[in-house]
Amino acid sequence: MSLKKEIKYRGECIPRGYGLAYKCDYGMIDICYPIPLNIVVRLWHEIYYKLERGLFKSKHEEDVRHWFEVGFQEGKKCAQLNLESKVIKEANALYKKYSNK
Repeated sequence: MSLKKEIKYRGECIPRGYGLAYKCDYGMIDICYPIPLNIVVRLWHEIYYKLERGLFKSKHEEDVRHWFEVGFQEGKKCAQLNLESKVIKEANALYKKYSNK
């Protein structure tokens, strides 16, 4: 039995008794552990990450992170606009359907 739980989809609930330990960089996955353990795992992950990447981030890594986030936010905007336009089209179709009677 693993203590680690992965939240892979936005809006998915964290299991009861679990807390967020860290987020995967590019996978958009939240990693959760039982509440007292999640703080320890978070600290361990931060220490490991700092040692693996070095104490300072490279300019390239900062650029990659920035543009990944910009692309992700733009994708969310496009999806929201697409959803809104679809809802508006459906609402207009229903209005036309029922306003003629």
